[in-house]
Amino acid sequence: MSRNIYLNEDIALINKKFEASDDVTIFRYMDFSKFMDLLENKSIYFCSSKYFEDDYEGKMPEGFYKNWPEDITNGHKEISTEFEKVYKTYISCWNEAKGESYALWKIYTNPNTGVAIKSTVGDLKKALNNDRIKIYKVRYIDSFSSIDEDYEPPFYFRETEREPNISINKRIKEVYKFKSYKYEDEIRAVYVDISKSRGKTFEIDINKLINEIYISPFAPDWFAKLVEKIKSNKNYNILDKPIYKSQILIRGNND
Repeated sequence: MSRNIYLNEDIALINKKFEASDDVTIFRYMDFSKFMDLLENKSIYFCSSKYFEDDYEGKMPEGFYKNWPEDITNGHKEISTEFEKVYKTYISCWNEAKGESYALWKIYTNPNTGVAIKSTVGDLKKALNNDRIKIYKVRYIDSFSSIDEDYEPPFYFRETEREPNISINKRIKEVYKFKSYKYEDEIRAVYVDISKSRGKTFEIDINKLINEIYISPFAPDWFAKLVEKIKSNKNYNILDKPIYKSQILIRGNND
């Protein structure tokens, strides 16, 4: 059950539950066009959670309101609805894993021209070099409507760039996802802003971000050679990054 007053130590304990260690390995799966956009523009796109297809995205689990009076619950929900019209949550999604995911290759890439980059949470932070962007582990839950379990989403706080005396203080409900998405094992980089835009783009240090590059298990040999050729371009600053063909064997591609 949530409370009305939170001390600094309370906030720290809640936030700690959603922290990901710097040494956690993460992957990001993408089509070739997005891979090239990353290299060419040296930036990464954060999409507003409003445009994610999951209808539970950004909803507060009912367990947050456990033991609240009905009128207080309804009032909080009304205020939150108005608040969300002003403060938008922008997200870059990553997969926490020690190895590749067949499902994510299929879902998030064009299989014939798919690429995955391997990094760590710590390297992602260094590459972004932006303390306004917070990194959270996603928690997968059985139900958004049940009040059998307490839910306390983490706190996000920062001052705005445009108005130093105005701060953003928001509970990040987007750390909760329905259990059907557990296969994603998601780590989320999150930025909150007063904005109406669909997305935000942030500069990123490619060399600090990328540890390894993987080629889709469905990709033909010519595509692997193309990625090797792109790597040799000094402008992309990935000359020292190893490229691996996926270890997943696909019948017909490996005969």
